[in-house]
Order: sequence, then structure tokens, then C-alpha cells
Amino acid sequence: MNPEALFQLVNVAAMLAWLLLIIIPQAKVTRTLVHSGVLFLFLAGVYAALIFSFFSFSAMQDFSTLEGVMKLFNDPMGVVAGWAHYLAFDLFVGMWITANAAKNGVNRWLLLPCQILTFMFGPLGYLAYYGVRFFTLKGVSPRLLED
Repeated sequence: MNPEALFQLVNVAAMLAWLLLIIIPQAKVTRTLVHSGVLFLFLAGVYAALIFSFFSFSAMQDFSTLEGVMKLFNDPMGVVAGWAHYLAFDLFVGMWITANAAKNGVNRWLLLPCQILTFMFGPLGYLAYYGVRFFTLKGVSPRLLED
């Protein structure tokens, strides 16, 4: 598959997952495709396939310098691999905050900006959710991943 087609495929999978998480987080289709990990595992699988077919183990040392990392992204497949990595981890965090918010009774309207920020800017969304959780729940643990 060419890099552009693969890029579009991972984008569609991520967008589908995020729309389900945001619009109908408790629906059966969301539980089946998102909360089960199916779409996350798809993104992670694409990433793994690209890493094992594109990167060499000698390239691992390139991660220690900015120039080396930039070199890894000179190839379109390297960029798609990096993009799939971002999409997978942002989705994982989004799945976690959505499940945690439901478990703790966080208002969906307060959760919505956190989900959008996580989709668009990854760690900023978790930071926002942590703030929402901290200020809306009594006795919330200061630990990052405390349920």
C-alpha cells in the first residue's frame, strides 16, 4: 500500500474511534470497536508493521539526536509510522479518560473539551482532564493514573 493510502486509512480509523467516543461513548458499537481495543490495536498493528518493515535496528541509535530523528522522517513511510504512533497513543489516552470519566461520574460536557484536546493535541487533553477531574471530584487522588 502506498504511503498516502495508508495515511488516509489510519486517519479514518482514528476519526471513527474518536467520533464514537465523543458522540456515543456507551453505545454497543463504541464498546465493540473502541473500548474493546479493536481500533487501537489496528493502529498499533499498522505502526508495528511499518516499524518492522521500514526501520532497521541500526536506526535505533538515530533516536538519540535531533538530526537522527529528522532523518527517520525523510521517508513518507517513516512519517506514516510516526503518525500511526501518535494516533494510537492519543486514542489510548482518550479511551482511558472516557472510561475514567464514566466511572467517576464526570459531566460529559466537561469531558468533551478534554476529548477534543486529546484527539488534536494528545497530552494537553489529558492535562485538561486531570484538571477537570481534580476540581470536580472530591477526594481525587493526585496520582496521574489513579482510578
